[in-house]
Amino acid sequence: MILIRHGQYNLKGKTDDERYLTDLGREQANMTGKRLAELNLPMTYLVCSTMSRARETANLIKQHLPASLVVKPDDAILAEGAPYPPEPPSSTW
Repeated sequence: MILIRHGQYNLKGKTDDERYLTDLGREQANMTGKRLAELNLPMTYLVCSTMSRARETANLIKQHLPASLVVKPDDAILAEGAPYPPEPPSSTW
């Protein structure tokens, strides 16, 4: 299992839609996808949380992986902060 956190995102966003990846975040996601492709690891499927920044990161990474890779539906249980408090701690938890 490979766990990847989303790339850098707009910290000023107040809603999920406003918390999109920055230019650096998109570059981080693309570099991650390239590295995964270089490693040529066996992959069964890709799944990400329902958060905008996670979906954007996963979509950028997927562009570097085999087209035949199964993409599962986004899963809210993977959203940051649920079901356990985020690390580092957040005052909004």
